[in-house]
Amino acid sequence: MAFLHKRISFAFPIRISALNNVLLAPQKRAYRDLHIAVFLFGFTAILGDLISLSALNLVWWRVLIASISLLFLVKWGPLLKMPRRMLLRYTGIGVIVGLHWMTFFGSIKLSNASVTLVCMATTSFFTSLLEPLILGRKVRFYEIFLGIFIVPGMILVANNIEVSMMAGVWVGLSSALLASLFSILNKKLISKASELDITLVEMSSAWVFISIVIIVMTLQSGTMPEIMPSPADWIYLLVLALLCTTFAYLLASLSLHL
Repeated sequence: MAFLHKRISFAFPIRISALNNVLLAPQKRAYRDLHIAVFLFGFTAILGDLISLSALNLVWWRVLIASISLLFLVKWGPLLKMPRRMLLRYTGIGVIVGLHWMTFFGSIKLSNASVTLVCMATTSFFTSLLEPLILGRKVRFYEIFLGIFIVPGMILVANNIEVSMMAGVWVGLSSALLASLFSILNKKLISKASELDITLVEMSSAWVFISIVIIVMTLQSGTMPEIMPSPADWIYLLVLALLCTTFAYLLASLSLHL
């Protein structure tokens, strides 16, 4: 883990090593990493709203740029020796990640960033239900109770938005469910490989999956989609992919060791 923090510090503006001097306890580092990741993830909805690309093309560029950035960080020896069974598992999680981002940005395009973020607040509720089933632990009823607190907010949102935006609500809820699912699966398998290797496999498999979806949709429609970003979109995409995806996902993965 120390090696990972050291390598990331050379590729991103936030120097992890400097932060480690402040909080050295593993538990505190995990909480710190998680809070920074959540803070960065919070910008994805805003950036997604600013980027003019469709949800599908936006996610395609996002995971492509993120995957390329990770190529310069991983140690190829351990990655190439990863057991095929584990590789397939991480690939499957990557497909779920791709579906999550497709529905996340799809919700933004169908409604707006605010509605999508409210929907994403249900992730903790889904996690409280799914985690005992997947990880085999006891149900923590206080987690379910706390998760239910989002219901009044969801009802308030549903009653105060236009009917045309309701599709965005349902897509946003499905995105929250997918986010909960891949987070739990990552937590279950995080000890089987390094965070960098896991993130690269998942991001690259998400890109392959989305590429297949785009190809199939193009063949069905018979028209090529507008996939090239505008000059302004490139700036937002780089921030979204490098800071709010690669860096944030690595920090979130590190926090799963807690």
